[in-house]
Amino acid sequence: MTIQNVITQLATLEATITGIAAAHDETPESINQFPTFLNFPAEGSFDRHMAHGIRRHTYTIKAQLFFGKADQKSAESKARPFLYLFMEMLDTHIFLNNSCITSKLAHWAYGKLEMNKTIYLGYDFDIEVVEDEAKTFVG
Repeated sequence: MTIQNVITQLATLEATITGIAAAHDETPESINQFPTFLNFPAEGSFDRHMAHGIRRHTYTIKAQLFFGKADQKSAESKARPFLYLFMEMLDTHIFLNNSCITSKLAHWAYGKLEMNKTIYLGYDFDIEVVEDEAKTFVG
């Protein structure tokens, strides 16, 4: 599998959460529907372990859930139920539609998120992913 495939499967699952307007596996030009997920690889999070013809990748995917612009007072109250809905989705779909060996929510925070110089309110999630791929090693 690839990081992009894992991110695509994560976005597919996020879109099934009741009340989510959109889930992106690539950065859109703008966000016009709320709540919206944006998913991308986190910087400096790629690690490889190779043994017995298997290459194991461990990395972090950043999932950000936008609820509205920071000046919208209703954004915070709308956000609260989605934390538990997101955690439940990850617990139920630990293999992210069979795109990885395992995944887990490593960290989350609520606050200001920025995209294209616009400040929004939302959740910032770090999802740790482990995947294996068969690899032929040349001596």
